[in-house]
Amino acid sequence: MERNHLIITVGREYGSGGHDIAEALAKQLGLPFYDNELISMAASKSGLGEKAFATAEQVSTSVFGFAFSATSAAREYGMNINDKIFLIQSAVIRDIADKESAVIVGRCSNYILQDYTPTINIFIGARLEDRIKTAQQRENLPSDADARKFVTKMDKFRASYYNFYTSGGKWGGRMDYDLCIDRTGLDVDTTVAILASYIKLRKAAMGLD
Repeated sequence: MERNHLIITVGREYGSGGHDIAEALAKQLGLPFYDNELISMAASKSGLGEKAFATAEQVSTSVFGFAFSATSAAREYGMNINDKIFLIQSAVIRDIADKESAVIVGRCSNYILQDYTPTINIFIGARLEDRIKTAQQRENLPSDADARKFVTKMDKFRASYYNFYTSGGKWGGRMDYDLCIDRTGLDVDTTVAILASYIKLRKAAMGLD
């Protein structure tokens, strides 16, 4: 589905700084930014609590396709809560894409918007040892071993969620993204500059202003 505005989706490894980079990128480009805001919006739309949405992102349990609207599919097929949540959140993401240009983080947004153009899909990673240090500081974990286990667990959650709900997609796989970047050794500003430069070139190639 073609639109006159650009959607940029950002996937990221845990501890890679993907959230901060995406937020700074949105600010530099003058675009709305959506990450945890999606949880609040989906919770408001559904009447379910925000905690249910945050928890469901780490669990996948159904084999249904998702071409239905959130409410009708849940009613007709009696889906479990995690699949209902995925559908509701997908509807919120599509609503955003219908209305405005934006930077959207995670939640299979590149897959959900695969039929929307123009879109640019980015994946941000970093060296495991750097991500372990980030996790140890962020989560106040007592040792490197605990931080390694936590990062591995979070990556597994994200990969399982993405691979499950994208019907054969691969989290972090180059075929699912326009650009995969390892920001090891790069600060946020430098990474944003690289991404902004890439987006400018892609926009020119797509004939966008």
